[in-house]
Amino acid sequence: METKFFNPYIGSLYEEGLVNNKKVLVLGASHYCTYGPSSTVFSCPFWHECTSKEYKDSSKFDMCCPYYQSIGWYDQYDYVKLSNSPRIELENYLSDGGYVAYDNFTQCLLNLLNFPDKQSLWERLAFVNYVQYFLPTMTTPTLTRKDIRCFEALIEYIEQLKPDVIIVWGTKTTNHFYHNYINKLVEELNVRDDNYFWDFVNKGHKCLIVNPYHPCDTPPWYLWSKNLDGFQSALATALGVKGI
Repeated sequence: METKFFNPYIGSLYEEGLVNNKKVLVLGASHYCTYGPSSTVFSCPFWHECTSKEYKDSSKFDMCCPYYQSIGWYDQYDYVKLSNSPRIELENYLSDGGYVAYDNFTQCLLNLLNFPDKQSLWERLAFVNYVQYFLPTMTTPTLTRKDIRCFEALIEYIEQLKPDVIIVWGTKTTNHFYHNYINKLVEELNVRDDNYFWDFVNKGHKCLIVNPYHPCDTPPWYLWSKNLDGFQSALATALGVKGI
């Protein structure tokens, strides 16, 4: 039985690798929905249940999201489901822009690597979020033992995609990795001294996790932009890119 709820976005050239034949999975933090009772745009009658931090399960509304119905997406697209949100977000970003975190991250990689535009870059990446249900706020909470499903889902994504490198957006996710109940689920999950790299080994598959700050870059900290050089250097090392 699968633990994961969200289906990852997989670029058409993902299997060829980003550079040096290295397949790269980008692991975001979470999806969220703000269409609750206080929303002036749309008020979902199922919002409390779908975004419940107690139940942690949005799957009941996978094919019947009231907001998606209200904007006609079920009639317009055959792949619109809550579980396909990684693909929906990426395709919306690639066509229309407007996603600050995606844009900051994309510009960082375009400045580091030899790609002409965001479309050609994302064709070689895979993307999914760590938390496996919709959150009611834009802020990812501190994850606990009750969120163990998130890591179990990550194991499934790794088995599916076989990435060489995983770029994890933000420390909320890797803070979860430090707990023994998480570490015991795999053969090896160890952070290196510089805190940028984690070594992951399970069922014979090895990959290197690179952990920058989240690219949303919110004020007043601006941790992403303040530490951008360090992340680019770490990622160049992980990808085997010289001259950075």
